[in-house]
Amino acid sequence: MTPTDFIARYAPAAQKACAGTGLLASINLAQAILESGWGESGLTKSAHNFFGLKAGSKWRGPVVTLPTKEEVNGKLITVMAAFRQYPTPEAAFADRVLLFRTLSRYQRLFQVDTFEAEARLLKECGYATDSQYPEKLMAIIRKYNLTRFDS
Repeated sequence: MTPTDFIARYAPAAQKACAGTGLLASINLAQAILESGWGESGLTKSAHNFFGLKAGSKWRGPVVTLPTKEEVNGKLITVMAAFRQYPTPEAAFADRVLLFRTLSRYQRLFQVDTFEAEARLLKECGYATDSQYPEKLMAIIRKYNLTRFDS
């Protein structure tokens, strides 16, 4: 799938999931791009999981267990992890927003109004282990003008 095709296909899901929440669709879509490798990751193909969301102890839906890379003390290591499995891509986009609404560590995300601030806070809140995560999201947003999907 080309970047143009990916954006056209999934931007509506990002917009719908973020509508009225204070979260930005540009960040939602950029995360889907980055985490799923433009929809080509094994996790995305097998589980419609665009965000690398792990199952966790409170998840009651289906799971898929796959190897993943984590940055620990500046080094990349591979670990096996249980990830959430979704029936549709749209369900994954919606669940990302629900996760942020329900976990206290993400509440600060609802208090910012720029994609730069939201990207930085995602890292500070513990969403990703990649030390360059905010910069990667911001670069994707700028390159593909994803702010056009923010309302």
